[in-house]
Amino acid sequence: MLSTHAEKRCQQRAISTDLVNVALIYGEEYRQHKADVLWLSKKSIKQMIADGFNSNFTSRCSNIYIVLVDAIVITVAHKSKKFKR
Repeated sequence: MLSTHAEKRCQQRAISTDLVNVALIYGEEYRQHKADVLWLSKKSIKQMIADGFNSNFTSRCSNIYIVLVDAIVITVAHKSKKFKR
């Protein structure tokens, strides 16, 4: 489920709901404060290719991340820096 804020950010940042859904399924997760952050790592991308996704789609997926709180997508963005864990 996407929050209103997440829907706006998807539209502003040209991130489709398909990309969000794929990241929810294949994304790697870590906890940051009280939120879960999901992103698609190289390992996740390889798994997607093995499952039949084309390389054009996976390249679009490779630089996004999603922030979830209580199973609600709070925001979506393009990743430009490494995550600090």
